[in-house]
Amino acid sequence: MPALQQKLIAPFSLGLSLIVIGAGLLLKVCVTWALVSLGKPRWTDGLNRLFSNRSEVLRAVRDLGLGVVDRLPVLKRMFIREAAGLAGEVPKLLKGEAL
Repeated sequence: MPALQQKLIAPFSLGLSLIVIGAGLLLKVCVTWALVSLGKPRWTDGLNRLFSNRSEVLRAVRDLGLGVVDRLPVLKRMFIREAAGLAGEVPKLLKGEAL
């Protein structure tokens, strides 16, 4: 939610009024954020199904993938940063900065 707040407040911090910004732009920001957020439950559900499945084939693929990530420190760090929320565009509130 901090990223959405940051996106909505940014135009006001530039001194623009609601009339100048326009309700359409604010709606676009909200809809875009909602569409991005909708993919997260699907991704999480997919991971849950992958790791809760008892298939020997899936187990071999999982073990291979996890082994590759474990042996490549750069890839491992990338996954850790992503899981920690430090990759990509980090919202100001999460970095401890004021809006």
